[in-house]
Order: sequence, then structure tokens, then C-alpha cells
Amino acid sequence: MRIIIGVLVFVVWSSLSTYWYVCKIKEICKDEKITKVEPVKQEVVKKIVPEKTKIQFDFETLTIYFPFAQSEAILSEELSDSIKIFSKKLVLAEKLILIIGNTDNIGSDSSNLKLGLERAEWVKGLFVSYGLEENNIEIKSLGKESPVQNNNNESGRSKNRRVEISIQN
Repeated sequence: MRIIIGVLVFVVWSSLSTYWYVCKIKEICKDEKITKVEPVKQEVVKKIVPEKTKIQFDFETLTIYFPFAQSEAILSEELSDSIKIFSKKLVLAEKLILIIGNTDNIGSDSSNLKLGLERAEWVKGLFVSYGLEENNIEIKSLGKESPVQNNNNESGRSKNRRVEISIQN
């Protein structure tokens, strides 16, 4: 009998504490109903947007910085949102983009070219996951050949470990 009461008390306690945390503290439970929105297919979006619609981009080049010897970056929520918005605009405008991977000067030429290409491929995968078609994306690697800062110190090298995304006309 004590076991049954103990289990019952535990279930009630865990249910109430979960409710309190989720609904009262995090405020996830609201009276509004949550509806699932189906993604719009690209063909439908193209038909909805009139031919004369102009889409302006907020920037011509987007740069993503990478940690040392890594081919993947940890995106902040702000940068992730910017990439999503940028991708949606590119899908609607049917623009081509060029993704160029760059590295610092640590390592051999061949390893830096490979790392720059891996970084560009990772960013390409990100854009494809947001709806951009692969054939609208060109990637290449410059390795260590195009530094924007001096490679003599860590601060400069960290600015050179990047991928630059630019819109092509």
C-alpha cells in the first residue's frame, strides 16, 4: 500500500512541477492554439510572386568565421536567422550565389585548399537545407591565398578563417 501511495504522490508531484516549469516559468503554455504550418513548395511561391516584383538584398557579401582547423561553424541565433532570410530572398529572386572558403596560413597549401573547400561545402549544405537549389550555388576555395588581415598573430588569423558568400548577377 505504501508503494502505491508513493508512486501516486511521485506522479502527481512530477506532473505539477512540469506544468509549473513549462507553463508558469517558461510561459510556453498559452491559451493560443498552435497550428502546424506546412512549408510552401517553391513552384507555388514562384507563381504567387508577380514577375515585376523586385527583391532588394540588405548586403552583397556575408562572411562567416570559423574556428581553427574546423570545417563547421557554430552559428549564433542572429546569424542563423539572417541566413534563413537571405536564403528565402534568394529562392524568390532565383539569384546565384558564390561561396568562397578561406583559411589562415597555418598548414600546407593543399590542406588549406581542402579545408577552405570543406567550409564552403558546409555553408552550401546550410543554404540547401533552407531551400536553395544546389545548382544555384557555386563553391570554391582560395585556401590561404586571400587574407583580409595579417597572419602574424592570432587575431589576424581568426579573421582569415572565413567563408564569404556573395550574390552573383
